Amino acid sequence: MQMTRRALLYGAAASSIACGKNGCEKSKGPTDPGGGSKSPEGGKRAPVEIGLSNVASCDASEADRVLSEGFTLVQAEALPFSQGWESFDINRLRGIAGMARGHGATFLLTVVNANGDPQLRLHEDHRPANAFWRDVLRRIAGEIGTDIWLEGVSEPWVGGRGKARERTLQWQEIAVREWPGVKVVNGDDFRGDVLDVHHCSFSRLLSGIRSSPNQLNSTDCTPVLASSLGEARIRQATREAIDRRARLILYDTSNAPGLNLDVLRWMSEELHREPAG
Repeated sequence: MQMTRRALLYGAAASSIACGKNGCEKSKGPTDPGGGSKSPEGGKRAPVEIGLSNVASCDASEADRVLSEGFTLVQAEALPFSQGWESFDINRLRGIAGMARGHGATFLLTVVNANGDPQLRLHEDHRPANAFWRDVLRRIAGEIGTDIWLEGVSEPWVGGRGKARERTLQWQEIAVREWPGVKVVNGDDFRGDVLDVHHCSFSRLLSGIRSSPNQLNSTDCTPVLASSLGEARIRQATREAIDRRARLILYDTSNAPGLNLDVLRWMSEELHREPAG
């Protein structure tokens, strides 16, 4: 779905899932991370993988700030929104992955956002598109590692028209088929380990948390960005995700680039709040 821009992410854990037009079914598999992460020194860590990130500008320092609070997932996009492949910064991504490993947390890397048209073009590259894409995946595997979660394409169905849209669908298919680690998929008819579902209303978000905790429940949709939800709803969604051990991703653009420290505080307070009763 077209949106102004994603920024903050709140996320969670994985199991093997078969995804299609009728939804997804969970099955325990070799790529199941098992949930949770080791506790930080002297601190409390989320009972499930829950995280915060500015996906467009997240770096190692920002990841450290979040993960030191006890969050367990950080996400970044390989390319900032609407920028071409010349902006691909493997060092930034490697730094985030190293920080996640140091905290015993999970790094989710989304390579391409199909809403960003320049990302669908090949910058001064005359090789076939699919050969180029395979080289990108090999570079990520070789220079970052395969112990990360990888989402080849976010919202592949909106990748322009004609050949551009066909390309995004092919790239998602190749990523699912060839990535050796945990595969995150967004959209129908792809088989992966984690299904990323973008909700466009708060009621649907809560429904996803309550009925489908094994999927990655996301607000990657303009009407439900964190800046639109406000404190009460952010706290409610976070609390329900923690209590139900559900995966949750919240995005925001209100402080981009950089973290929204209010959102970080609200979520951290819910994370460290003792369960009722």
